[in-house]
Amino acid sequence: MYPETPPRSSTRFPSRITLSLGTYADDLGLALSTVRNYRFAAHRWPQVQRRQGVSHKVHCILASIGDDTERFELSSFAGALQ
Repeated sequence: MYPETPPRSSTRFPSRITLSLGTYADDLGLALSTVRNYRFAAHRWPQVQRRQGVSHKVHCILASIGDDTERFELSSFAGALQ
């Protein structure tokens, strides 16, 4: 019988990425969850798809849309509303 493997997302042994983000958050004086949210939004929005005049908050909200084409089209619409 094989020994049980701990889950990858175990909070007892945080990943190097989590440790790095935690250090970065501490340096900025922000909560780790805030830095993770910023990272998620930045990951979902390649620089060439980011819209000037559309707030970071709107990009964060639209980041949850799974379909890239739909998300990028909605950012154009959001830019026209602001």
